[in-house]
Amino acid sequence: QHMFMGIAMFLAQNEKNKQQRAKEFYDVVSKFEVMLATPTLSNARTNRHQLSSCYIGSSPDNIEGIFDGYKEMALLSKYGGGIGWDWNQIRSLGGVIDDHKSAAGGTVPFLKITNDLAIAVDQLGTRKGAIAVYLEPWHMDIMDFIDLKKNSGEERRRAHDLFPALWISDLFMQRVLEDSYWTLFDPYEVKDLSNLFGEAFEKRYIEYENDENITKDRMKAKDLWKKILTSYFESGSPFLCFKDNANKANPNSHMGHIRSSNLCTEIFQNTNPNHYKIKFEYEDGTIETYEEEELLTVDSGIVKKANKVTALDSIAGKQIFIVEKEKVDGDTAVCNLASINLSKINTDEDIKRVTPIAIRMLDNVIDLNFYPLRKVKATNLKTRAIGLGVMGESQMVAEHQLVWGSNDHLKKIDAILEAVSYNAIESS
Repeated sequence: QHMFMGIAMFLAQNEKNKQQRAKEFYDVVSKFEVMLATPTLSNARTNRHQLSSCYIGSSPDNIEGIFDGYKEMALLSKYGGGIGWDWNQIRSLGGVIDDHKSAAGGTVPFLKITNDLAIAVDQLGTRKGAIAVYLEPWHMDIMDFIDLKKNSGEERRRAHDLFPALWISDLFMQRVLEDSYWTLFDPYEVKDLSNLFGEAFEKRYIEYENDENITKDRMKAKDLWKKILTSYFESGSPFLCFKDNANKANPNSHMGHIRSSNLCTEIFQNTNPNHYKIKFEYEDGTIETYEEEELLTVDSGIVKKANKVTALDSIAGKQIFIVEKEKVDGDTAVCNLASINLSKINTDEDIKRVTPIAIRMLDNVIDLNFYPLRKVKATNLKTRAIGLGVMGESQMVAEHQLVWGSNDHLKKIDAILEAVSYNAIESS
């Protein structure tokens, strides 16, 4: 009870009427009417009060972005966050690097590093580090990705401590049903494909299938599906998430799109990888930045892309001292979570009473949270996304003497969740 009171006081510290709000928060938590997320229970009242459950991010297809992603994942895991990460933009095994063919090592070596990161950086000692990694089934590394947790084969191609997940399009499932062919691509050659979903994705995917200048591989969609299901039965992975359903239901589609889910596959938010510009520092100390593909004329008269300019070049009479990449932060989504306990709260009156208090606590979590990275705080303050779920459903069903899965059960839970949703939106 002292712990619950301390957490309630922590979450009420910025309220105008602190004592009243603290008592409201304490009453619902101490009576198990609302249960807060594990990081909120563990870290409120501490100096590093990281209160959020999960983080969802994405890596761009360059070495700077990949290793900045490692740092981000390490810090988020250190302070108690579970992680879901999109790797779909990373070029595949045998891909082109700087015009050198068959130079890319693919996603697996980078995922091996992610695996060891999850082991090395746990969640403040309370839980092991946990990272779900997402890939779309058209990625040319999909076969190796499915085998990440396989107990046989080359151990250097395995990542037993990760949680692989697939980000599946409707088109793939349609091809499985039709027993037709499925085409695999290198993301380096189809850079816009991971940014599309629904009809736009299907149209572009078929265009790439018919483009003879693009590297591709073909297989029966049903053969790939069988491999996915075999791995699923053997190891419990990969997780299966459906990108088109997620994006069609996205309430913030005007601000971007959903690239992956989180560690627990129940959160869908917009994310964006970091963007990198080319930075020239001249010998006189001045600095200029350009987009990577921007064309520039150096003093020798040669026209180069910005990412091909070197310290041997000069522009407008100024000698370049060093060429580096400058990071522009993307969006890493944050999951701020709590649950209503249905074994205690399942009437319209109780839901109407408890839901606004739970929403208030979650909203306070956003403002009181400890953020290990600026970009994470900026994303959380921009979207203010919160997730209020339910727990204790099976106990409620038993106490009401309902048969699990019966029409009476479904009607009951549908009415409850409608009331929770309505009151949550109203109190927001």
